[in-house]
Amino acid sequence: MVAQRPELIVHDDPTEIQEPDTHAYATHPDGEFEVVFNSARVADTVFVYRQSSLLEGRISFSASRKDVLAQFGKPAASGDEKTVNFLGAQGAWDRFDYPEWSLHFQYVVGGDHLKLVTFMTREVAERVSQPAAE
Repeated sequence: MVAQRPELIVHDDPTEIQEPDTHAYATHPDGEFEVVFNSARVADTVFVYRQSSLLEGRISFSASRKDVLAQFGKPAASGDEKTVNFLGAQGAWDRFDYPEWSLHFQYVVGGDHLKLVTFMTREVAERVSQPAAE
């Protein structure tokens, strides 16, 4: 059985795009996920939000940070909760690197349960986060 693909809403207005290498992005009509395309129109980042069923049976959004670390091991990079200009309070995060892509988990502010799961190319991952301190 082939899963039915939802029609994505594509946004390519350059005034809406924050990253200089980003050409367009697309969102699921129900807001479950967002795909970012680089200037070559290749998807380089996928944001999966709490309400998404995309990860069902693989990663639970009720998982704690301890659960994530037990399942994935030592992260390549991590960050503590902090306040970011223009974004406000941001939860702690962990990133796990694989040969061609990275998996990033962000946790809720003031807690340790998942808020957002992001799949990204290694190039994007290295641009947006710093390595964990030993």
